[in-house]
Amino acid sequence: ENDIMETVQKERYADYLAEFRDRDFQREVFMNIDRSDSPETLAFLTRMFGQVGFGEWDILHKNTVFAALYARK
Repeated sequence: ENDIMETVQKERYADYLAEFRDRDFQREVFMNIDRSDSPETLAFLTRMFGQVGFGEWDILHKNTVFAALYARK
């Protein structure tokens, strides 16, 4: 939920994508993220799990601005 950290991570990922392929690829990936990703922070999502009735949850993996979550009611 820290805007500075989010900006740094997004810039690092953008640099990686451009180096991996090119700037067009970088733009395409970020457009796909904007279209399909949840705009909520990981902290927000994990707080909501308990509020909406999930009794069990975990963060399976987190890397830069991406995370894999598990939750079970």
